[in-house]
Amino acid sequence: MHLAFEGVSFGYEGQRTIADVSFKAPTGGVLAVVGPSGAGKTTLAKLAAGLLRPSAGTVHFAGSAARPTMAAFAFQEAQLLDWLSCIENVLIWRAASGKRPSQADRAEATRLLLSLGLEQSELAKRPEALSVGMKARVNLARALFSQRALLVLDEPFAALDFVAIERVVRALDIWRHAKTEGLILLVTHDLRWAAQLADFTLLVSPGGAVRLEAFGAKPSNDEELNDREKRMRSAFVERPITESSSLTPQSGAAPSR
Repeated sequence: MHLAFEGVSFGYEGQRTIADVSFKAPTGGVLAVVGPSGAGKTTLAKLAAGLLRPSAGTVHFAGSAARPTMAAFAFQEAQLLDWLSCIENVLIWRAASGKRPSQADRAEATRLLLSLGLEQSELAKRPEALSVGMKARVNLARALFSQRALLVLDEPFAALDFVAIERVVRALDIWRHAKTEGLILLVTHDLRWAAQLADFTLLVSPGGAVRLEAFGAKPSNDEELNDREKRMRSAFVERPITESSSLTPQSGAAPSR
């Protein structure tokens, strides 16, 4: 299964931010969307999740037209509901589907929040009593709880310290292995995180042109990580993206398990 863009364009107020984008990325891993600020990374993510409709072209995920009911989101701003506690914000997915949370739901929501570094005593707190980093982790726990096949993360590490980041990386790895046909769409301007986590990388240039690349296997040590990050950086500098590619990664570049 794949996330597929075919001739997709999109713009705001007459200004095109995405121009004739085509690519086909396999599910079952992490697709990093990398580029400078203002290049259209978040717009691409919203198109993939069906939150925006392209002005031209089509977007399909797992063989169906992209729609919001396929995706869970953790955007840069946590967008928690102020009148609900931490755990109630995570459980909101059940209310949205017209169901009352079960004891098993509460146990899973608690497990996720604790695994991301919140304390038991903090689960009943409302967002106003939380730090920015705590809000970010509740936001991510809510997305993970949804069990949807497409997980869209927009700069998920921006508000976190290194300890919290390690917890988040472990949680994403557990999700990836459990959702063998799911896809984590990781939007970042930081090549280091793309080099560490991505199975495939979508390089985005200002003006909305993109190129999909694999950059080999995920790194297993710091030397390999440094080399992969260097090759990503060189791909921007030495091979400028002047128009969108329609590259389909070769079968030998399948997501690592």
